[in-house]
Amino acid sequence: MKKRNIGSVKIRLNKDNLDKDFNRSSWGKTIWVIALILIAGYFSVSYVLGVKENSHPLKGQKAPNLTIKKIDGSEVELSSIVKGKKAIVIDFWATWCGPCRNALPALEKLSRNYDPNPVIFLGINVWDGKVEEIKKFLTEKDIKTVNIFLEKDEETSQRYSFNGIPAIFVLDEDMKVNNYFSGYSPYTDAQIKRAIDKLIK
Repeated sequence: MKKRNIGSVKIRLNKDNLDKDFNRSSWGKTIWVIALILIAGYFSVSYVLGVKENSHPLKGQKAPNLTIKKIDGSEVELSSIVKGKKAIVIDFWATWCGPCRNALPALEKLSRNYDPNPVIFLGINVWDGKVEEIKKFLTEKDIKTVNIFLEKDEETSQRYSFNGIPAIFVLDEDMKVNNYFSGYSPYTDAQIKRAIDKLIK
């Protein structure tokens, strides 16, 4: 009888140990699942909140003047286009750039909320040069209030110190760089709007 009791105790102890091991294993899996959910949530929120305003060497300094081209090929000075404007939004973009194809139409929509006298939106095409492709894109996306120009030479990105597009700058009436956004997400529009509203108060 004692042996049986001892044996039954041993069996129960082994079962208890197995239960504990199982519970530990389940708890470990649960922790991993929670961790993965938190990580996924972080990246999802990061995407929704969008591209944060970036630091930039030109921030707080006067932006370089540029000689840029109209679609018809004629040249014009950037400073003459933005003269008298309180807020200047410049989007450097290209037709082959996926985020750019989302950013420019979004800026077009945003630009329609503002009087063109104090605020001007410019889309300067870089690293592209395919005029027919540009015209086709502008027609498809109904770009009318964003003023479209082409870079004159490849020094544009060097002078404005960016190596990726879209590169969006918000300048004040003195052409001083107030804000810079590298890349684009749905929340970027609201950030740009806040930057503009501060300048035109």
